[in-house]
Amino acid sequence: NDELAQLEQQIQQAEQALAELRNDEQALQEQITQAEQNLATLQNEKQALEQEIAQLEQQLAPLKSQRQTLQQQIAQKEQELAALKALPGERVGQIKKLQDEINALKTQLQTLQQQIAPLEQQLQEANDELARVEAEIQQTEQELQAAREEQARLQQQIQQLEQEIAQLDQQIQQVEQEIAQLEEQLAPLRNERQVLEQQVTQLSQQLAELQNEKQALEQQIAELGDELGVATEELARVEQEIQQTQQQILAANEELAQLDQQIVELTKRIELAGCV
Repeated sequence: NDELAQLEQQIQQAEQALAELRNDEQALQEQITQAEQNLATLQNEKQALEQEIAQLEQQLAPLKSQRQTLQQQIAQKEQELAALKALPGERVGQIKKLQDEINALKTQLQTLQQQIAPLEQQLQEANDELARVEAEIQQTEQELQAAREEQARLQQQIQQLEQEIAQLDQQIQQVEQEIAQLEEQLAPLRNERQVLEQQVTQLSQQLAELQNEKQALEQQIAELGDELGVATEELARVEQEIQQTQQQILAANEELAQLDQQIVELTKRIELAGCV
């Protein structure tokens, strides 16, 4: 059946497309899982960096406060020194004392700056790393969102194909039921055609026998005609036999005509049965 073959081809193509979509969806799900794992790792890194930055800022806060205090003290002492130098008279002892205090404060500031510098360097590196991680998080979230949207699109296509396959299966079942019903209707017609073919065969055999009989009778007539020419005394008897024989021939011809008519009718019925 052409319709059934076409439906089976359509369902085969749909199942192949469905398998490809499921493979694509599975591969995409693996990508999503990997992206989610990467995102979780990045978020953990971000949290750890934020904690590290908070700890560094907490360590730096008192040191920066001390540095600011020392810088203010140095500035104040330097102002005092400048004012002292501007006064008239010799104040060498006071100047030296004030200069020693300034130098001591600068030494403290330098020592403090040596403590602050590596912490500030660590803080800068941590902030740079945090910016990089946040950028990766943003990119990963965008990629994850795009992958999820693509997965939703694939799942929608898969659902549509599954519905199409279900519809094709239903159509195939309907066509198969129709074919089964037609086969049931054809079975008696096929049996009838077989019977008719057998009847035609039998009638053909009967016709052949009658034709042979007709030939034999015609031969007898010919023989009787020959005897008529050489045996006039047998004329009356021969004419009677001829008359009887002719009657038999007429009866045989009528029977042959009936058989021919039956053959024609059976042949038409066979042709009609063959067209079904």
